[in-house]
Amino acid sequence: MGTVPSAEELSLDIISNLHSLSEKVFQAELSEALSMAAQNNIAAIPASMRDAPTALTRGDTAMAVNYRSLVNNAMRSTKYAEFGRLIAGGVIDDSYESGAEILRLTRLMANTAVRRASDGVIDFDTIPDAKVWTYVSNRADAKMQAALRKFNELQIKGLKRANEAITTWWYAYGRTAQVPNNKKVEARNAILGRLVRQQLAYLTAAESRRTRWIGTHGGAR
Repeated sequence: MGTVPSAEELSLDIISNLHSLSEKVFQAELSEALSMAAQNNIAAIPASMRDAPTALTRGDTAMAVNYRSLVNNAMRSTKYAEFGRLIAGGVIDDSYESGAEILRLTRLMANTAVRRASDGVIDFDTIPDAKVWTYVSNRADAKMQAALRKFNELQIKGLKRANEAITTWWYAYGRTAQVPNNKKVEARNAILGRLVRQQLAYLTAAESRRTRWIGTHGGAR
């Protein structure tokens, strides 16, 4: 017989299952919607997934304006802005509240085996899309359908954010990549200097963490 998992280990298994299930459920929903769209059978796509195919190609105008503004404002103050970090920050600001709600909805939809991690961590990557519904309590239940609609709505917003983030990244890259020949050395030195400073700061912080950890565990031996 194996050892009984601690409360912390069990909690991590449950969170892992819910996280993986949320990804797999939306993957199944998206695959089906894209298949129906490819067949020009839009009427067969569930209402909550109707916007999914266009979310992958059109994104969201308000998000596009916001992310480009972040990049443009930064480039007015410094020629070689850290646009990747800025865009990532914009995505986080727009999405961090959705994560908790998606987790809550996934827990509501999940069956007992997922919520209690009675079988440990489930490898949803190996489970066919059609079979994922066996891990949902009752797909036909009215409350479950309402949860799934809200779940899909939040996930589609995530698709739009991802679309606009990638589009903005290429927009920013295009602006910074077109450096005149007489400015290329300046650009290279500015970017390399920033990377070196960041790495030194990271190493300093890591050393500080090691020192604190050793100090609280009896010192170096």
